[in-house]
Amino acid sequence: MTEAEAKEAAETLGLIAQAERASESFYRACAEAEPDHATVWHRIADAEGNHAVWATTLATWLMERQGDGFRIGRPFRREAILAYVDRVRQAEAEVRTGELKGGSFT
Repeated sequence: MTEAEAKEAAETLGLIAQAERASESFYRACAEAEPDHATVWHRIADAEGNHAVWATTLATWLMERQGDGFRIGRPFRREAILAYVDRVRQAEAEVRTGELKGGSFT
């Protein structure tokens, strides 16, 4: 992997971390909206937070080692990741305003 490829992969992983953080925040909003199920929502949110840490750690590793044998297979499309983040943030806002209620979180 070239330095440029490592940088692009690290940037993509940064976007993935952003998507995971958006999901984490959404699930925390679900926990607030449904206190009876808060434990489940918080566990899911914690998992999403862990995914963000993993993506950030991998991005740092790629930049420090410039890939070090890591091969790119089928890359994620930035537009798809950003569209996901936007939709999750929209859903979170809908949960917080009460527009999106339990049973319709997907």
